[in-house]
Amino acid sequence: MILGHITNTYMLHTLASARVRKLIPLVPLFAGAVAPDVLDKFMHYTLSSYPGRGVFHSAVILTLLFLIAWLVNRWRLAFLVAFYLGAMLHLAQDLI
Repeated sequence: MILGHITNTYMLHTLASARVRKLIPLVPLFAGAVAPDVLDKFMHYTLSSYPGRGVFHSAVILTLLFLIAWLVNRWRLAFLVAFYLGAMLHLAQDLI
């Protein structure tokens, strides 16, 4: 399913306007698109009682992590915003 998240994210990035594509870098967008699955699967295989879709499939938790990362490293805002948008796209794709 991770390949599907990357493919859908790339498709949406490609369909966006040129200005949006210039503002949102593709690599952190991809990283954000796969982050919820990678983090939750890691926790699932490490802890026996952790569900497959756990804490990192929550918009609230991802928003809190984004805000904490932004407060710590304000100079990497473009990277953080692209990563956050990728993670939110992941959650939206999971709803479909």
